Amino acid sequence: MASSRDTELKCLNIVVVGAGGIGTHLLPMLIRAFMSLPNDYTVNKFIIVDGDSYELKNLSRQQFTSIAIGRNKADVQVEKIRRLMAPVLD
Repeated sequence: MASSRDTELKCLNIVVVGAGGIGTHLLPMLIRAFMSLPNDYTVNKFIIVDGDSYELKNLSRQQFTSIAIGRNKADVQVEKIRRLMAPVLD
């Protein structure tokens, strides 16, 4: 029988603070890693926190095009994650 600790570890809440230089690379890797977990693992919440917007001067170190300029980084990342997960969600 699984302990309550085992159950807690299989029911994940994830918060990523920062969707810029590091976050833009980390988030897709996290999503792919979670998609490969066994079926008894679940992600309850996946929260991305970033109040900043993409700017032309820092776009070179982030995986986005000029289409993202002026848009909130967290919002753009959520759209990217939804595209990555589309095959799983459909």
